Amino acid sequence: MTEIGILANPTKPRAVALAAELGDRLAPRARVVYADETAERIGGGRPHAPLADLGAEVVVAVGGDGTFLHAARSTRSPILPINAGTVGVLAELHGDSPTVVEETVDRLLTRRYSIEARLRLAVRLSGAVLPDATNEITIHDPAMGRMGNVRDRRRRAAGRPV
Repeated sequence: MTEIGILANPTKPRAVALAAELGDRLAPRARVVYADETAERIGGGRPHAPLADLGAEVVVAVGGDGTFLHAARSTRSPILPINAGTVGVLAELHGDSPTVVEETVDRLLTRRYSIEARLRLAVRLSGAVLPDATNEITIHDPAMGRMGNVRDRRRRAAGRPV
């Protein structure tokens, strides 16, 4: 049986409602496990685990770009992002669509999806190793009050200077 993880942005009521509806629709035909914070927000004694421990075939991240990036930092499972916010440029599906739940359930249960690999950027700043970046890296100098120019000639990609 397919195992599907569900994460919702707990501060967005629409995201929580969509996550609950998705889980209810998937549960008869898949094993659904919610991220701890999502299960707590939805209530009802739903199966849950820490996001990093879900081990699901796919994790549905309902919220905005931040929810997707949170999932990307916390799990190695493929992620299906559904936007329930305002921007959502990283989202595959949009929560304001009246058919988003049906479309998502159908795609997941029939495994009609493809997995797109995304690169993660390893970041070091002044010798300190920072968390990997999934989307972008911005270097900002608070003393300058604006973004500065990157002039470090030691920039590297795949171990080679760029």
